[in-house]
Amino acid sequence: MNRIWKIRYLIITFLLSTIFLNSCSFVQGSGQPVVNYQDLQLYDGVTYGQSFYAKHNGLQSIKIYFLPEEMGEGEIHLYLRHTSTDVTNIAESTILRSKINSAGYYEFVFTEPNESYLAGFYVLIDYEGSGSVIVGSADQANYEDGAGFLNGVSFPRQLSFTLSYALKPMLISLMELFLTKWLVWIILSLLLFVLPGYTILSLAHVDFREKLFIEKIVFSIGISLSITPILFLWTYLVGIKLGFFYAILPIIGSLGYFIYRLIKNKPASSKTHLKEFFHRIELPDLILFVLIVLLIFIRFWIIRPLPLPLWGDSYQHTLITQLLFENKGLFQSWEPYSDIPRFTYHFGFHSNAVNFQWLSGESAAQAVLVFGQIINILSVIVLYPIAVYLTPNKNKWAGVVAILIGGFFLNMPNFYTNWGRYTQLLGQVILLPCILFLWKIFDERKLDWKHLGIAAILVAGIAFSHYRILVIFVLFIPILLVNNFRNQIKKNVLNLILIGSASFLLFLPWFINAFGGTMDELFTGIFRSSQSQLVSSPMNSIIRPTLESSGFYNYISKGLLSILLLAVVYFLFKRNGKVVSFVVWWILAFIAGFPLMFYLPGKDIITGFALLIALYIPASIILGSFIGSLIPSNEKFRNLIYYSGAITCIFLAVWFGRQRLYDIDPKTYALATFPDLRAAEWINENVPDTAKIFINFFPAFNDSVIVGSDGGWWLPYLTKNKVNVPPLNYGFELSIEQKKIIIKDALEMWENGLVSDFGLAMLEKGGYDYIFIGQKQGQVNSPITFRLTDQMIRDSNRFESIYLQDHIQFFKVDK
Repeated sequence: MNRIWKIRYLIITFLLSTIFLNSCSFVQGSGQPVVNYQDLQLYDGVTYGQSFYAKHNGLQSIKIYFLPEEMGEGEIHLYLRHTSTDVTNIAESTILRSKINSAGYYEFVFTEPNESYLAGFYVLIDYEGSGSVIVGSADQANYEDGAGFLNGVSFPRQLSFTLSYALKPMLISLMELFLTKWLVWIILSLLLFVLPGYTILSLAHVDFREKLFIEKIVFSIGISLSITPILFLWTYLVGIKLGFFYAILPIIGSLGYFIYRLIKNKPASSKTHLKEFFHRIELPDLILFVLIVLLIFIRFWIIRPLPLPLWGDSYQHTLITQLLFENKGLFQSWEPYSDIPRFTYHFGFHSNAVNFQWLSGESAAQAVLVFGQIINILSVIVLYPIAVYLTPNKNKWAGVVAILIGGFFLNMPNFYTNWGRYTQLLGQVILLPCILFLWKIFDERKLDWKHLGIAAILVAGIAFSHYRILVIFVLFIPILLVNNFRNQIKKNVLNLILIGSASFLLFLPWFINAFGGTMDELFTGIFRSSQSQLVSSPMNSIIRPTLESSGFYNYISKGLLSILLLAVVYFLFKRNGKVVSFVVWWILAFIAGFPLMFYLPGKDIITGFALLIALYIPASIILGSFIGSLIPSNEKFRNLIYYSGAITCIFLAVWFGRQRLYDIDPKTYALATFPDLRAAEWINENVPDTAKIFINFFPAFNDSVIVGSDGGWWLPYLTKNKVNVPPLNYGFELSIEQKKIIIKDALEMWENGLVSDFGLAMLEKGGYDYIFIGQKQGQVNSPITFRLTDQMIRDSNRFESIYLQDHIQFFKVDK
């Protein structure tokens, strides 16, 4: 034993020594490495600059792309500052002109590493002496967190540069991040999204004679996420708003219950149960733990450098979460952020996000971003038990493979973060525990009131999370009945009616509220449009959507589809009714997502896109069950198979996990950037929050609504100033006539031009005091004909520029 510990100490000492010895080495970081242009001449009397944000701590060097031009004797100086207006240098470095003898990156090293984690900087480059060099650069859109500068003024270029960090301060900073943020998020996730549900299961004595601990955890996740919106709604109905106590009371109650049980059962009994638990741990359980740790790391790592959640959906989710926070519960008016008079949107995601906000102390935007990643992690974990359940030999490797495929091999659901598609994702997190719970209570005929009550909570949780996922769930009901056709069918139908009635009663007040808005007009319009398409062009309605044209192969490759079909044939041959039923369920869902492909009405009730991005669910579960079924239970080769499988799983998780680190694309999907946040701080300090600001926008969804196209859309949340583009939810909350007026005014503005007399009159009519052009210049997802740039406004000479930093400009409207 002593020898083993000596070896461990030697290994630890070696690792620490390696870190210490390499603490002076540099780690290559991000920057703007693209070189599109080689035409910026640097010589004595001309300066260039670049603003940027560092993604790590310990900034130690900056590399700039140079090409030799006119020979001479001179020095190139680089000065590091906080902003372009600063005159004080944080650090500086110099290289000789004589070293620039070929095209490439040349490194400016600072004497000490700088405190730099998510901090903004500006580098000034000047030349002293004779001769000149060329500085490499790229287009303005190539880097979103800064701008190129010529003689102190930003211009539409980005210099070509990369950053390097000292290893030691970088690692220390990451360790602090883990201890002060990630670990706290994990603990809060267990307390908020596992513990309350686990308590309810324990109180109800739910036990399916399974030794699968993760199954109970998954049921707990579904229940915990479902009870939160139910509590919000029913306390609101009786005039009570609990605020912070929505988050803390379930935790206190749960901890109190388990402390009581611990005292009642005596510590010795609890110790025995704990020993039994650890005794049941097998190699697949250890691999599951490793995969979950890797999954958590990847999901948290990819959001680390984001200033705000991505895409337009995240903006509305943040506003709803903030309004729940400020109102200490449900609300109707969207003031002070927008003039929307009602709130009818499904709020399951937002109620759980605000609970996380209350306990974590994060801002609403950060709570949305982090909770979105938490449910992204959970959306993969919930694949495990149903994959094991569908496997004839209940092989745990089936669940491990399902997590490997859904969490690492496929880019969904990880890619959801780019779209802020959080409400659908939450619905899918609850969906799988819900159908597994129903399947098991019907299989084992455990249909007492406690089981029915839990099932009703789960179904209601889906309804509060996403209406379209509720439709997918409803398609599972006939599958469930067919599977249990021989087992007291009348009783099963009655129990389903009871579950449906109870869940509907839990959701009924919000159902009435939702259809008090314009939700009924929305769904009626969808159905009518699909019917008119069928009548006007029935043949095109059938042949136009295909697997190719629908984008199916963007989510499930042809190779993966072939393996899935092979798996289905295998289960048909083995007469595995459960898996076949699961496949039929998703075929029904696919038909509902693409009804026109099958000459059916109902287009967009479940959008084809929503269905396609959910295909990771059947793909992961079916393949997991397939591979789990193929693993023999022969004791003779058990160790060989298990250890080979373990090594393979970890290798594949690391290999494909590296690819998942690059799924997030802020260059394409981020509306707001760090420079936008800096501009918002300036607005908070210099502009009254009663002032109205005009921002970039464009018509979307077949010209039915308008949406923002740069960081200006976030200003109501960041500064409390109202803007001309409401959050996307206004499509649900306003009448069709009100929406027509908004889109009509917007289109007229674009047709006549903002800088025209008509545009000025419209600005005055709308009461707008300022115009904001964000860092991305209205280019996020917008057609080129609907982009208002700072250059267009400057050229008009009709507005006063009062803020210019990076590519952001803020203009005052003269009245």
